[in-house]
Parts: sequence; C-alpha cells; structure tokens
Amino acid sequence: MADPVVNEYGPKKGKAGLPLNVIGEDLDSHPNAKIRFGGSDSPVNKVLNAQHIQAEVPAGIPDGVVAVSLAYDDFGPILIGGFTIGKVPAGTAITDVYPATLSGGDTVSIFGYGFTAGHTVSEVTFNGAPVPVVSTNDTLVQVTAPPGRPGTAVAIAFNFSDGTSAPSPIVPVYS
Repeated sequence: MADPVVNEYGPKKGKAGLPLNVIGEDLDSHPNAKIRFGGSDSPVNKVLNAQHIQAEVPAGIPDGVVAVSLAYDDFGPILIGGFTIGKVPAGTAITDVYPATLSGGDTVSIFGYGFTAGHTVSEVTFNGAPVPVVSTNDTLVQVTAPPGRPGTAVAIAFNFSDGTSAPSPIVPVYS
C-alpha cells in the first residue's frame, strides 16, 4: 500500500460549505480519509480518483487562519498547509494554479471560487487560445495544457456562459 502524497490544495480561503480540493498521489490508498481544519474534521465527501479528493469546510470554525491536514484511520496526519476561514468575496476569483511549471499534456488545476455560482465556465483560455476542460466545480477547474515553447508565460482566463470573464493573477511558465 502506497503512502499518500499531497502536491497542492485549494482554494486557501473560504467559508463553511465551500469545497476544498486536494491534489496529490495515492490519495485513495487508505480508508476513511478526512481533512482536518484546525481541530475540526471534515470527512472526504468525494474521492474523485487517486489524485483528487474533496471535502467541505466545516461549520463552526471561527474566522482566521487554521492548519489543514489529511488523515486516515490508519495513516497520517499529513500537514497540507494553512487555510483562512472567512467570507469569500462575491463574484469569481482564481487563487492558485498547479503546477506552476507546465509541459504539454499536463492536467492543470486552477483553484478559486465562484466558478459555477450563477454561471458556468464555458471556456478556459491559455494566452487567448481555448484549451480542453477536463472537469469543473465551484472551486476547481482542471484543463489539459497544450504544447508550449519553454520559457513562455501563460495568461489564463475563464469565460462564463453569462458573457463575463475572470483572468488569473497567477502566470505559469512552460518548462
């Protein structure tokens, strides 16, 4: 049985009920995964595959920064990082992109919030060109990176079904 490894998570700020996505390896290798927000556990409500699990931010945690960890009945905890509990601004925001260094064919995870609130992501662009969307929920959109020239920076943007758009403040680079 392989040990789980966490590569990235997001978003890193949210309120109760918002999904937290964890990206890694062998995340389904042990039973009863749970994400701990400070002293509060949230069972993993979606094991999407060995590389992606999801849990909701639990209610009742005071606003502020808490440590987030991943634990199983027979393994862990693994410290994931920090999470800020608090209000999420209205609208849509991209907060993190993983990986920061891209290769063509990579699955790119774009974290944030408001991706499906009142509108849906209809297109994701890399430097203005549409890229294939693999999956989407309110806090994560995954796309397949097209081939790119090493050293090329990538401006990522979302276009929504209601005609609005959201640019990413994070600019990954091709390796």
